[in-house]
Amino acid sequence: MEKRKILYVEDQAPMRELMKAALRKEFIVVEAASVEEGLDILRKEAICLVLMDINLPGGMNGIEGTRAIRSTPELQHLPVVVITAYAHDENRRACLEAGCVDFIGKPINVREIGGRLTRILELYGKSEPAPE
Repeated sequence: MEKRKILYVEDQAPMRELMKAALRKEFIVVEAASVEEGLDILRKEAICLVLMDINLPGGMNGIEGTRAIRSTPELQHLPVVVITAYAHDENRRACLEAGCVDFIGKPINVREIGGRLTRILELYGKSEPAPE
């Protein structure tokens, strides 16, 4: 089976590297350090799922980034999963109201994250692999 392409929006390079290593068997992980960079990538590449941190530099945080994805017709179908160190009820509620399909607290379980994202794609996402 070909690997599907996901976008990970996270400003901390060590977290991006950890996620790439954790998901390398199942996915191709495209990285962005800000929401604005992530939105630019989404307009250019075939992405099947977005992982997004909440606390991000620049003009938008992860919740605002999710709203931007949901308000863009060609991106509305993408499942967005928030990964954050601030996993309290208020953030969870705000993320789900913005249109996230799941909310994962840090630290992540690197042995389980790939399976969890695969299940999310089965429920919400397109199943075809991204073009090379």
